[in-house]
Amino acid sequence: MPTYDYECTNCGKPHQANHSMSADKPKCPSCGGELTQVILSAPAVSGANFGAGSSASAPACEAPSGASCATGACPFQ
Repeated sequence: MPTYDYECTNCGKPHQANHSMSADKPKCPSCGGELTQVILSAPAVSGANFGAGSSASAPACEAPSGASCATGACPFQ
């Protein structure tokens, strides 16, 4: 579930709320005023294997056997 950052239009205090995108917007817990969404925060991700399978660390695919750009048969075009 995403974390939303809000700011109260009445008292100006920042607040965070976790809810689905289809849920009604929460009210300010401090004054009951209307909250305006500021930004959508990224979820916290941690762990020893974070990024282990990311596309930045590995090639997108392997060229078929015998095909290479040097021979004019580049498989990536």
